[in-house]
Amino acid sequence: MLKKDHMYTHKKLIIWTLITNFLIIVAGGHGIGVLGLMEAYIFSSLFNQNISKPIIEIWPLILSAVITFLGQLTLLISFFTKPTLLLNLKIIGVLVLITGYIFLLIYLWTEPTIGASIITAIPFLILASITLFKNLKSKKVERV
Repeated sequence: MLKKDHMYTHKKLIIWTLITNFLIIVAGGHGIGVLGLMEAYIFSSLFNQNISKPIIEIWPLILSAVITFLGQLTLLISFFTKPTLLLNLKIIGVLVLITGYIFLLIYLWTEPTIGASIITAIPFLILASITLFKNLKSKKVERV
């Protein structure tokens, strides 16, 4: 029973990590939105070749969207994998999400609205850290 409760807690933690990552505010130029919608917009613009700015100006934003999407996908895949891969996927997924956020900060660094992104990322960073440390701890216990 303890193992099942432990897995349920880990799944809830991952779900909340994904939700808080999705809700990080991205404010730049004349618009404001959340990271999850920004990803959808970037991907649809790339596929339709409908980007209003030169790619060189927004490459960190594109890179952030791609990296963040890969992290989200990795964490979602972790729900459906074998237990032997589960911990590795969770750890990799969280690290990739954090890396995507770092690239987002690089893009927003010169924007006056970077504070909104940083403030709304605090819950994500806290949950990502907890998820990462719990999984690293589980991996350490698994080795012993």
